[in-house]
Parts: sequence; C-alpha cells; structure tokens
Amino acid sequence: MDLPHNFFYMLTPILVIITYLSAYKNGKAVCNRYLVNCLLYLITSFSIYLSSRQFTKDNIVINTSHVALLSISTLFMIIALVYSKNIITKHILWLLIIIILGIVGRYSKKLNQLNEETIQDILKKMMVILIICVSFAVLFPQYIKPSMGFALFIGLLFVILFRIIDTIFLKKKYDNYISYIAIFIFSGFVVYDTDRVLKNAKSCAKTGKADYLDNMIDMFFNILNLFTNLANIEE
Repeated sequence: MDLPHNFFYMLTPILVIITYLSAYKNGKAVCNRYLVNCLLYLITSFSIYLSSRQFTKDNIVINTSHVALLSISTLFMIIALVYSKNIITKHILWLLIIIILGIVGRYSKKLNQLNEETIQDILKKMMVILIICVSFAVLFPQYIKPSMGFALFIGLLFVILFRIIDTIFLKKKYDNYISYIAIFIFSGFVVYDTDRVLKNAKSCAKTGKADYLDNMIDMFFNILNLFTNLANIEE
C-alpha cells in the first residue's frame, strides 16, 4: 500500500508531541521508558528527515554549490552540537542538521531515481534489520564487548577506503559488494549503540540525568547509512 504524498508532513508533528510527552516532564528529561524514548527520538528524526527530502523534491532546486555550502554548514553545526551544553540549543542545531541532510539527500542521483514504492520497500527492509539488531542487543548483551566498537571502526575505515578506490580506479565495479559489507557493519553499529543505550538507561535510573539527544545521534547516522546503502543496491 502506497503512503499518502504528505504522510510524513502529517506524521512529524504528531511524533514530536508524543516524544515530548513521553521523554519530558515539566520541561525536564526523565528516565522513565528510556529505550522507548530513544526510539521515539530516532523515529521522529527520520520523519523530519524524510519530510525535508519530500519538501525539497516538491519546492526547491539545488545545485553543486548549494550542496557544498550546506555540507560545510552542517559540519560546523555538528561541531557546535558536540560542544553545546544548552539543551534547547542542541535541539535547534539537531533540527537544522536533519533538515539540511534531507535537502542534500535530494541531490543524490541514485536516490532520486527510486520511486516511492521502492523507497517504501527499502524502509521495510531497514525496519526488519533494526528489529533484529535491537532484539539481539536486548537478548544477548553478554556478547557485546568494548572491542566490538573498535572492530566495527576498522571495518568502516576499510569500507571507506575500498569505496574510494572503487570509485576512482575501478569505475564502481564493486559498488554493490561494498554496500553489502557496509550494511553488515552499520547493522553491527546499531547493535553496539543499542547496548550502549541500555547501559545508559541503567545509569540514568541511578543518577536521574537523561540526555536522549547524545544517545541518539550516533544511532541516527548509522541508520541513515543503512538506508543509503540499502538504496544503493537497488536496481
């Protein structure tokens, strides 16, 4: 079943309200439903991202210079987000980063060639992967060690290097194979980050201090890369 054209436009404000009511009380982040609230943050962020992509597709034409300027702006905002301590400032920066990522994402020729049905199919595949990853992290935390993060980082460096070589020298001959490896690695990152969120939930229960944005940013980029690589292997 195809989603309505303005589905994410309608969904986003609803998700924002639900997330706020679940994660905050009297304007302060609470530790109740910690994992659920992190997932709500993720879903809301992706709804904003997809709304931005759709809005750009309908209303805005961008070129290479625009993409370069927006990318540089995003880099500075990410740095500001990392060092910011004010929760309102952090959320404003994060909102701007997501919107810009959505706008820049429309510049991808590969993604622009995908129809709505294919995108929905990619989202379904991504949801299956996420359910498996989160379930593994919840059910088998004993298998998730600190060394896993280092191994995944080395794997990511390999993927980046291999993709550069493949793009420059091999004319993307192994593009799909690299995407399959990337999907595996970013799935591992999702498992690792989910375990970290579960540990932070226990810490939050003791300290009473919750910062959902800090926990969610890495997860968002990992899932975004999952989406991009799943789209890359579509014909």
